[in-house]
Amino acid sequence: MGEPFYHTVIGLARALFKAQGLKFTVSGWENVPKDGGSVIAVNHTGYLDFMYAGIPFRLHKRYVRYMAKAEAFKNPFVGGILHAMKHIPVDRIDGHTSLEAAVDALKRGELVGIFPESTVSQSFEIKSIRSGAVRMSAESGTPIIPVIMFGSQRVLTKGHKANLGRSHTPIHIRVLPGWQSTATTPEEVQADKEKLRTQMQEGLNQVIAEYEEKEGPLPHEYWVPARFGGTAPTLEEAEADYQRVEEERSRVRTLRDDLKDLSASISTKTKELYGEAASEENLRKAKAHLDKLLGDVSEGLSEGQDKIAAARAEIREAWENGSMKLSDDSLVALALQAKQVYSKLPFVLPKSIALISCDVDGTILRSDHTVSERTATALDAAPVPVILATGRPRDKIDEVVNQLPFKPLCVLANGAMIWDSATDTVLYQAEFSDADIQFIDSCVRAVSDDAAIAWSGKVKCLVSDDQFTSAELCADIARRVGDRATVTWSAEGGFAEISVPGVSKATGVARILEEKGISPKNVLAFGDMPNDIELFELVGTSVAMGNAVPEAVEKATLATAANEEDGVALVVERLTKRLEG
Repeated sequence: MGEPFYHTVIGLARALFKAQGLKFTVSGWENVPKDGGSVIAVNHTGYLDFMYAGIPFRLHKRYVRYMAKAEAFKNPFVGGILHAMKHIPVDRIDGHTSLEAAVDALKRGELVGIFPESTVSQSFEIKSIRSGAVRMSAESGTPIIPVIMFGSQRVLTKGHKANLGRSHTPIHIRVLPGWQSTATTPEEVQADKEKLRTQMQEGLNQVIAEYEEKEGPLPHEYWVPARFGGTAPTLEEAEADYQRVEEERSRVRTLRDDLKDLSASISTKTKELYGEAASEENLRKAKAHLDKLLGDVSEGLSEGQDKIAAARAEIREAWENGSMKLSDDSLVALALQAKQVYSKLPFVLPKSIALISCDVDGTILRSDHTVSERTATALDAAPVPVILATGRPRDKIDEVVNQLPFKPLCVLANGAMIWDSATDTVLYQAEFSDADIQFIDSCVRAVSDDAAIAWSGKVKCLVSDDQFTSAELCADIARRVGDRATVTWSAEGGFAEISVPGVSKATGVARILEEKGISPKNVLAFGDMPNDIELFELVGTSVAMGNAVPEAVEKATLATAANEEDGVALVVERLTKRLEG
């Protein structure tokens, strides 16, 4: 069936090629299909590859429907042309709908062109390919026909000046033998993907050899692959650039999903039954977190802006329609969720971080008293020193340190002791006098005769009584001891931790920072409980765990997943990439 518009475009392209004096050498004519659907898998070295790769298929007057990035279809002029030529838009963030459209076209007997490398290969070699061509072939029951080109990068490619005049540029094109994928499992898809890449690489080697034989020795220029003496980036360098692009696309997908989850949470929580109306303060705080997230979420996006914009709009609509129906508990949960999403944005972790401070219980330690392999590995791989800052006394820290592949400095007993685990040396210790110990015991007994009192030497006192909440018990004891002790808590269920006055995790960490010459603003601290708040106020970047108490979440600059979900590792891994990238 004739297609006047596509035919006209081809005529214009031929006129352009003639005006430029382009010299095409085409081989593999025997592999050009006369009819039926086929996946035309083309190597990608220049921006005009789609114009050149269709040349062999005009042997049987066939048209190739290329899969092109969706953004191009949104341009009123270019998009109109692409639609008229029946090309297929590709969403590089969410490709499943594009795949379905391509499979439908293949089943109708169309030739569907795809660049398996996804983007221009700046090394002009065959870099890592995606699985789209293999999956399209398997799902449609049609063959993959690879097409290899060399020379198109001399006309117009990424990062180099266009050469669109009468250049007489030679371009070699070879159509390789086709084959059909029958892959149904991820392992089979991977195997066929490697098969296709190998076939394309071998084909490229042959085409380059023929190019050199016919056109003369390859010069030391930008369009020649490095392994042939050219100045193009090596394959490894090009792969690294491509990996950064793929990581950004993955980040956008995750961000989009996180925003959708946040919108769904708002909508769901507005339907929950509650008693008293939420406080104005909690409404203000939750909205502030949402506004901060939505204001900064698009910063640095190179792709997927439309998806993020749509997700932002969903959140704003859900908030406007339901914020007055939310309970205090719901608002606190939403504030945490918004802060967790915000904390994944690539720019929020400063490159100036010079030390990491980690709480233990509820932070790196899970409920089964283990440190996950992922968390231990992430901390060990961190490019800056890692210390522990915990309420645990000296006799309770070995079980934690022994699970780590390194020996950290430890701020113990809420700052009353600094211990070097590498040398088993106590570097600092603040003790109560005997008189203070007797006084504290009497104060605790005045609060509760049933309370259990456990002293760790003269450094720290742990009080427990499940008749109280931890906050209540601490408040009662603090009122009685006055300025003769510091009282805090790091676990729910009626616990109080008593240390020498003026001592806290913050003072302990500050001692280490002074010794190392590190500014507090260049410290990243993790925690989950009230005894972490003063430290959060000291450092430049603080991260509340997903299981943290609301007071810690509110005080922290960032938030991550819970301790059971490797929340520390998630942040440290991102920090390591940022500092080493």
